[in-house]
Amino acid sequence: MNFVFVYIKAPSADILRSRLEAKGGYTKEDIDKRVAVYEEDCKQLVQLDMFDKILNNDDQETFLAQGMEFVE
Repeated sequence: MNFVFVYIKAPSADILRSRLEAKGGYTKEDIDKRVAVYEEDCKQLVQLDMFDKILNNDDQETFLAQGMEFVE
């Protein structure tokens, strides 16, 4: 069995923050924690080299096209 590891990332910490705020249901502390985890993950993505593909979840059409291209 072969596994493929894909990391889906927000384009930036600011965009992640604004998406979480717009979604609602999160405290400021929750959002701060999520953004801190995002920033740490971004620092380690290249160093860890454990993902087969990193998809930037910015433009939905581009995101879906890149995802479909990768799995085909």
